[in-house]
Amino acid sequence: AEVAHRKFELLYDVFRTEAFPHVEQFLRACAGRWRLAVASNSPLHFVERALDDLGVSDLFGVVTTIDDVSRRKPDPEIVLLTLDRLGLSPESCLVFEDSLPGVQAAVAAGCDVVVLRNPGLILPESLPTGTPVQSWEELLTLAGEGQGAF
Repeated sequence: AEVAHRKFELLYDVFRTEAFPHVEQFLRACAGRWRLAVASNSPLHFVERALDDLGVSDLFGVVTTIDDVSRRKPDPEIVLLTLDRLGLSPESCLVFEDSLPGVQAAVAAGCDVVVLRNPGLILPESLPTGTPVQSWEELLTLAGEGQGAF
């Protein structure tokens, strides 16, 4: 625990979260229309720091992290707990993910999922058939259309 604490102290000295282009605009466009949540394999203190750095903490009604569950993604536990905290069913949610374990967790929980094409990300080769892959710019365009695109 002491080593992990020191690791994050050192990391916080040099690491600053910067959003990919269009992320903040997309989140703000969605926040008034849909309930947003975070389900992260990272510890809470790290997620809170990232959301604060980005200035988007207020947009998320639920933040679930590895600190809240016993199994990491691809296990669906974190997705199911987040859905429970939101009071929503898997069928009523759309999960945005940028990793294969995250996609696997969302699918195992019974959610539809969109893979985020982040700059520098190498897309997993084994995505479930028919899984849409979108950039943040494309998502922002869809959100701006306001026609239930999601």
